[in-house]
Amino acid sequence: MSRMRAVEYGLAVGLVIGMVLLVDPYGGNDFSAVFWQAGKVEEPYDKAVYPAHHFFAYPVWNVWVLRLLSLPLPGVGLACIYALGVLAVLELAPRWGTPAWLVLLSPVFLKGILFAQPFEVLVFVGLTLVVVGWESEWVVGLGLCLLIFKMQVGFVPALFIGLRRLRATLLPVLMVLVTTGADFVLTRRLWVSPWWQALSYAPEAAWNDSLWARLGFFSLLWIPVGLWLLKMVWGDLRKELWVVVAVGMLCMPYWSSISLWPLVAMVGCWGTNRAQSGT
Repeated sequence: MSRMRAVEYGLAVGLVIGMVLLVDPYGGNDFSAVFWQAGKVEEPYDKAVYPAHHFFAYPVWNVWVLRLLSLPLPGVGLACIYALGVLAVLELAPRWGTPAWLVLLSPVFLKGILFAQPFEVLVFVGLTLVVVGWESEWVVGLGLCLLIFKMQVGFVPALFIGLRRLRATLLPVLMVLVTTGADFVLTRRLWVSPWWQALSYAPEAAWNDSLWARLGFFSLLWIPVGLWLLKMVWGDLRKELWVVVAVGMLCMPYWSSISLWPLVAMVGCWGTNRAQSGT
């Protein structure tokens, strides 16, 4: 192991231990306030189960993942989220040509790990799976499944990838149908309506950092800019995905600054040539 990798691993372990010791497992982070609760309660879309100004606005497949994370005490779930985040950065950021330390020390990643947001890491893993497994429909399909765990970050790249690899969309479609059907059988709830109602609060939330909050529908005019950039980088899958994620963030009506860290983890693509990037 090189000296730099040893430093990166030491930094990662220090971050996990520091977060476990310093962050109150019963408050002060989004996992304890929202996600752990969503995994425990019968109706995760009911605002009454959360502290003031908190709500749950994720699809039902997120709920079932959270039910697993909520089986142990909140502190255990927190430790798992911290460990998964730093491990993904350590092992996957170099595949984009990005030093792991650069991501671990970026303010958006540090804020994300402080608030224990669990789903950005799934988007980053999904994007990486798409890149490394582009020739495999099943690997790309698995990547698409992970992207839709965080719609405000992953929906636009998922749409971009799905339109190019239509057969790969069979896996996420199957996941959506199975989880929706299973949830309905178990709860007699069709999750789409309460989810849509919860989404209505998101654009006005205090944590909404999106440009949509200032530009509204004018944000969609970033799409021509994105299409022009895609034309410039076409043939380099890593750069294509970076552009698509960035344009998606510019056009989405809500997201938190925490959600920017996958872009930081992918930024090394601009230092790699086409031969290295592989499509």
